[in-house]
Amino acid sequence: MPSPVAAIANLAVATYRYFTTQKAPEITIDSVILRTGEPLIDTTRELMPRGVMELEEFHAAIQILAEEPELSQFVEVEGQLVPMIMHSQGGSRQSLDFLILALLHSSRLRIYWLRLEFSEATFTSIVLENYEELKRGFRGETIRYYKITGYAGIELEERSQITTPWGTLQKAPIPSPHLVYLGFAGTPTTAIMLSEHHTTIVVSREPSLDAFKPMRFTGPPILELVPLAFALGTFQPKPCAPVMTFMTNLLPFMLGFSSTSTMRPDKISDAVQLTTEQVSAIEDWARRLNEQHIDSLKVAVGRVISAISKRADKSDVLIDAVTAWESLVGSRSETVFRVTAALAHLLEKDPTARRGFQKKLKDIYNLRSRVVHGDLVESAKIAEAADEATKIAIKSLSQIYLMPIEWLSMKSEERADRILLER
Repeated sequence: MPSPVAAIANLAVATYRYFTTQKAPEITIDSVILRTGEPLIDTTRELMPRGVMELEEFHAAIQILAEEPELSQFVEVEGQLVPMIMHSQGGSRQSLDFLILALLHSSRLRIYWLRLEFSEATFTSIVLENYEELKRGFRGETIRYYKITGYAGIELEERSQITTPWGTLQKAPIPSPHLVYLGFAGTPTTAIMLSEHHTTIVVSREPSLDAFKPMRFTGPPILELVPLAFALGTFQPKPCAPVMTFMTNLLPFMLGFSSTSTMRPDKISDAVQLTTEQVSAIEDWARRLNEQHIDSLKVAVGRVISAISKRADKSDVLIDAVTAWESLVGSRSETVFRVTAALAHLLEKDPTARRGFQKKLKDIYNLRSRVVHGDLVESAKIAEAADEATKIAIKSLSQIYLMPIEWLSMKSEERADRILLER
């Protein structure tokens, strides 16, 4: 009788050959209705034909693995619940046959998301890696998983990457060629971020798992910092900030596929092609933000990102951008003068030009107030002021992030005082 490893390897080879010789399943009206409209997510639901479970090698592997101490607990027992596998990202109940199918499915997903060559050797190697990961998890050791985040609004070259402390951005994989895409979900994903993490697992047949305390992912708020790094790194000639389209996790034994999506923005922009210089600047800013980000700048950061990539109406852009100003150097009194004067001191190094710059800022601020209070303002003036206000907000953020760390944690009023009195 083959060893468990040999049985898994034989199954991987048979699965690859089955998969590559089968015609793509036909798309029915029912299956279209259930689709998300996001090609990358919908494609993952077609990657492992259920006919694999009819293969002779599949039944042989089940018979051999049922004798393995770590896997025997997944053999179905009449009158008992199928075991639950819990981990930091959730959990599911799986019998032995579905657990083995999950090893195969997860391996195909890994090749898909990591844009690896789908070959017999690669697929078999990853299936065996996943099998070893699973056994480590049953021994109480940590196992590896990938966090995958989709983004819209940026276009990367086929083999180019953007390396950040939170993961590596690369061009999104190509959706399945037979996929029906209705296009109702909004902006399509153009890039994905991959990051590697670790978790522990717990297996139990009990109906309650209250005692399980999973590892939780902790780290900087990448949903804010990734687009901010892009905004700061692409400031000239025009800032861009990618919008998150979905987030999911890829474990080595995942049969189902779920994802979390953000609300789609009302602004749908063409993807921006980045230059080599911009990529380098984005990576530099990502490292700085990872080391220095403080939650006191959360409102300013959120408003800047919203102004760049989430607002279709220029009035909303203007409101967001000037709100970011206030969050950085605002106060409870003399708001217009203090905010514009502080920004003028922060951004204009020439004292002789500072007064004129402050007046420009004041005009933008007053225009924002008119828009907020319902005055009729020419759309061209709003658009011009919105673009200028956004650039000023980005430039102000970049200057503050370049200051000593204590400047980041100050309240906005204190920061304005320091700028006005000490710079």
